[in-house]
Amino acid sequence: MGHSPIIKFYSQYLILDKTGLGLNFTGGFSDLMSTTPETLRKSHLLPTEANDRSLKLDMEREGHEWSFGMNGMSLFFSRDERIALSVKGHTGEKSLWTSLIDVSNVMPETVKTAISIDEYHGTRRFELAYHVTLCPSVFSRTRMITLFPRYQIVNLLGRESLYIAQDGALNSAICIPPQSYVHFHWEKSSLAPKVRLCSESGSWSRGCIQLDKIGVTAMRIPSSTDVKPMVVQAEVRLA
Repeated sequence: MGHSPIIKFYSQYLILDKTGLGLNFTGGFSDLMSTTPETLRKSHLLPTEANDRSLKLDMEREGHEWSFGMNGMSLFFSRDERIALSVKGHTGEKSLWTSLIDVSNVMPETVKTAISIDEYHGTRRFELAYHVTLCPSVFSRTRMITLFPRYQIVNLLGRESLYIAQDGALNSAICIPPQSYVHFHWEKSSLAPKVRLCSESGSWSRGCIQLDKIGVTAMRIPSSTDVKPMVVQAEVRLA
């Protein structure tokens, strides 16, 4: 065996999708308008595929998520070391494709690059971030593309739930129970990147928090009942 050649197979890229949206990936387009992907990979399993009996045996194999493209995991190859993304997942959203992104260079784990993806025939904008790292040990020939939601809103209050919404789109409020978090995307891409807060027993705050600026803000949340208004401290920082 000492003089026998050893052939090793490895994936060019592994994709780890932590956005919770369900993403599609391609390494290029076959038309000038960048609407028809040359190849398509995804990080979610379609309902039709989940019920396909011919796939059930493969789904019992360890690590099948990477090859299938499901549960936020996928293998990926790009001849030009570029990738474009779109949202079309189990949550029902659908977006345009991004422009092709260069993923040839490895990045420090602390560095994340922001991506904006606009909704298809809609007003929403999905804000994501990514970084590219080497896989550890014997898998170091493979690069890992990890995708995150750009904004994560954490409610550290002890008992009070908070509601958050984009300023100018308050009817799209999201509830954040105490000691929990939500991923946040913009309801209207034409509006400024500002949010307002509301408590369960209160009215909307008059002031705003600008999410694309690092800093600390003290904010008063008015009460619509006899309960005293709440004052909270909001901190915007890099994860």
